[in-house]
Amino acid sequence: MLLAVLSPIPGAKVIAERIREAIKAEVFQTEMGPLKVTLSLGIATAPDHGLDKLVLVEQADQCLYYAKRHGRNQSVTVAEAQGGRKLQAAEG
Repeated sequence: MLLAVLSPIPGAKVIAERIREAIKAEVFQTEMGPLKVTLSLGIATAPDHGLDKLVLVEQADQCLYYAKRHGRNQSVTVAEAQGGRKLQAAEG
């Protein structure tokens, strides 16, 4: 989950994609042998998606699960996850 407090959505998406690609390129050595992993990230930004920390975390969390349900190994913004509907904000 990525919360970009001062970065606009395009900048936050670029940062998320850099992180995702860097992790994807790594091979982690474990006791059971090499391990490759991928990331799914949800992106919410302030003030675009709220100012309350709980609301931002909830928005980013919903985007994260959208990413996982729709193919994994991707970063998803609130706008991308909305698909014509408003994401449900947490109370707070």
